[in-house]
Amino acid sequence: MAKGFRTFGGTFADFTKLDPLYWQEQATIRPEPKRTEEWYGQNVAYFNELDIGESVFKNITAKTLLIVGEDDQNAPLPTVIKAYEALPNADIAVIPNASHSVFADNFNAVWAVVEPFLAK
Repeated sequence: MAKGFRTFGGTFADFTKLDPLYWQEQATIRPEPKRTEEWYGQNVAYFNELDIGESVFKNITAKTLLIVGEDDQNAPLPTVIKAYEALPNADIAVIPNASHSVFADNFNAVWAVVEPFLAK
């Protein structure tokens, strides 16, 4: 992931509209829910500057399973495939018609690849 491959500049209010029930739940479980917007701003800044590439991935020797939704806009498929190709000991599973919330979109398909991976 090269720095600036994608930027996210939406407001916290816009972001929470994507999944209001999730953010209502977060308000009840976060230790400092009033600081969530601050956390969001810090994460946006961090991810907009993030630069991870082959030099990092090639040093990860643990068996790794990458699971990506075919329609993931946060971690687009070509980006995840580049990471997969750089990882020396990786498997990849592309879940059709799934977004970044791949576990919620199609848990059964995800579990179908996770269970055998864990059994190895």
